[in-house]
Amino acid sequence: AFHYSKGQDLLGCVIEEVTCKPLGRFLQERIFEPLGMSSTGFTIEASALPHLALCYRCRPGSGKVELAERHGISAIDHGTPYLE
Repeated sequence: AFHYSKGQDLLGCVIEEVTCKPLGRFLQERIFEPLGMSSTGFTIEASALPHLALCYRCRPGSGKVELAERHGISAIDHGTPYLE
């Protein structure tokens, strides 16, 4: 099972402080672009929302797999700092 922690958040803050760049820009410049990952990013462009993978879930009770709706997924403003 996956366990959340605040370590990733703290690392994001450290990267922003050390590089003086928003985390999304740092990831784009140092990881995604050099690897040729043109459709990958820290944020989602509004134009890319239709390209997200479909989500499925098990129906409670029957266990049948069904398509799950995407609730609350929206584009994220690139100008917003990782943490303020």
